[in-house]
Order: sequence, then structure tokens, then C-alpha cells
Amino acid sequence: MATTRAKARARARELRGRLLSRELQQLERVRRGLQRGEIDVLLLGDSTCLTAAARDTDLRMIPELLSGELGGARVAAISGPGFNPVLHAEMLRVLSLLEQRPAAVVVSSVVRTSMTQVAGHPVYRYPEVLAALSRISNGERRIRSIGHGANPQPEDYAAFDEVELTTTWSGRTTIGQLRHPLKGLGPHPWPLEQQKRLFDYFHGEVLDPGAPVVDAWRLFGTRLRQYGVPVVSYHAPPPLPHGERLYPGEFIATHEAKWSVFKAALRADAGEMLTMVEPVFGEDDFEFGPNGTEHYSFSGRQLIAESVAAALREAGVGDAVAAR
Repeated sequence: MATTRAKARARARELRGRLLSRELQQLERVRRGLQRGEIDVLLLGDSTCLTAAARDTDLRMIPELLSGELGGARVAAISGPGFNPVLHAEMLRVLSLLEQRPAAVVVSSVVRTSMTQVAGHPVYRYPEVLAALSRISNGERRIRSIGHGANPQPEDYAAFDEVELTTTWSGRTTIGQLRHPLKGLGPHPWPLEQQKRLFDYFHGEVLDPGAPVVDAWRLFGTRLRQYGVPVVSYHAPPPLPHGERLYPGEFIATHEAKWSVFKAALRADAGEMLTMVEPVFGEDDFEFGPNGTEHYSFSGRQLIAESVAAALREAGVGDAVAAR
């Protein structure tokens, strides 16, 4: 019976993915909310806004926690697995077609979502979503989400596996060479070498400062400045303590080098509109260190909400929200 239910859910997800773009669906919800004056803070997020730890007794996510920190501010989030600055920049361009603005924008800043392992993954179907967004030129019109879905095919995954990249600990390799040995790991604990491979796959890709992705980060900074409201970006790092145990003296330095490039690119044109906060997370603030993801337990999510709210208040946004 359980297997039958699981198969039914899988078929339902596949059908929904084929027919419906959840990215465009969320964007339309926010577009309508802005038109009606129902949004105080817009959060452009990713899976940091969607994931709790198994041990959590409080399951509130960052948008709800941030609302509480701001005295009940109306926080609307556009967030999903793998959402990155390329997608956020195009969504912000569309929202810029409206006269209405929130009092502030909050942005999750996750380096990995822009790297090949996520940005090139067929499951996130970036090309289809970005193509649909690029055709939107009127902010007053309803954004259609039905008919804009897509499901990756086996040939898409085959092409993804052939993509070459250089990682810190594997050198020149392909996505498939890194990805396939990680399939079927089963429950934790995992062998040490598998954990190291996972962290190299997720976080080891070498970033060329001249890579196109850096230009994409700069463009997002430009879009944020042009939008014309205060922006707070929160740094969402991977589980640095666990990564450092796997690669002593190397993992944190590797992440910090990429994070520095990200920060510089985002700040290049964002100007004084942008405040970047960097919460300091302890090991218990992560959802589950060995899985290598930028997901947080309740204490980590609360830390993000508190840091962002403090930065917004410093920018006068708390007063602006209270006056609405």
C-alpha cells in the first residue's frame, strides 16, 4: 500500500511539473500582492526558506520568523530549491514593471546555487523558466504558470553528466564522475570517502573570477539598485564545521574565497541600497552537517531572521512598515 501511494505521489509530481511552473506561480502571487498593497517585505529566497531539521520542535520558516521579528510585517517569499541570482534578477526585472514596491527586499545569498552542480542541473529547468520570464514585458498582465512546466528527460541527465568542471579536491572531472558514486548512499553514517566526495561535488568547484556567473551576480546587484528600495542579503553558508573536519585547513578557506568573489560582484553596482549580513552559525544551527546543504535548524533560521530584522531596522524599514 505504501509503495502504491508513493508511486501515485510521484506521478502527481511529474504531472504537476509538466503542466505548471511553480516559479511563475509564485511570481504571479507576489505581483498581485504588490498591486493590492499587501506586501511589506519581499524575500527572494531558495531552499533555506523551506527546510527544517528533523529534530526541530518549532517548524516556522524564515519568512514567518522575519515577520515576527518585524512586529507582524507582511513578508512574501519567492523561494524554491536551487533559486539563484540569475532567476532572482529576472524576477525582479518583471516586478520592476509595476509602480508598487515593498518597503524592502531580502535576498538569500548561497554560492552553490550559482555553480554548475545546481545551476546546470536539469531538474531545475532554468532555461525554460528564464525564457518564459524574458517574454514578460507588462507588469499589469497576469503571469501564466500553467503550460510552462517541463520535466527533464534521460537525455538531459546524460548531457549534464558529460559537463566538465574542475574541483578543489578532484581536479578536472565531469559531473557524472562525481555524481554517480554518490547514488544510493542509504542512511547515515556514510563512509568518510563518500562524505568527502559529496562535499567536493557540492562545494569544491573552482570559481574563475572572470566566469560568466560573476557577471550574473553583478547584474543582480544592478537590478537591486534599480528597484530602489533597501535590500538586506543574508549569507547562507554550507555546514562549515563538518566540511572543515573532512578537509582540515582547506574547506572554510575554499568557501570564503568564493564568497568574497560573490560579495564583491553583488556590491559592485548595488551601492548603498544593499546591506549584507553574515550570521555566525554554530554546528547545531545547521539542519544536518553531513548532508552538505545550506539548510538550517530552528536556531539557525531564527539567527537569520534576527540578523536580517536588525539590518532592516537600521535602514529604517521597521518604521516604514509600522507606518503603513
